[in-house]
Amino acid sequence: MNNQKDLALFVGTISVVAVLGISSHLWIPKFLQFIGTNTNLIQGLTNFIQIILWLGILLFFVFRLYLKIQSNISSANIQRHNQDENSNVVKSVQNENKATQFLNQAETINGLTQGDNNQVRNDFKP
Repeated sequence: MNNQKDLALFVGTISVVAVLGISSHLWIPKFLQFIGTNTNLIQGLTNFIQIILWLGILLFFVFRLYLKIQSNISSANIQRHNQDENSNVVKSVQNENKATQFLNQAETINGLTQGDNNQVRNDFKP
């Protein structure tokens, strides 16, 4: 499919150039007359187009720089966010370990209390 498009584009371009070449005796004198009478206009348009192209290139590079800076900022934010999440996970695990230790201590205390209560009950049995 691409070969057919390429061939059609090539044949079309050659056809246009051939027609312009064959009919050049009709349009070249008028074109040269237009250029001769409007030299200042053509020069001004050329300068204007050149200024527009330079400004476009400048804006393009400024925009690319802006995108690169934004990309660096967002990747730094993602890294910071990942570090915060990792820190939160570590803190959560530490808190969970502390809670487990607290529960173990509470069970130990409760077991001692239960044992003491049973001992007291056994001491006061008739």
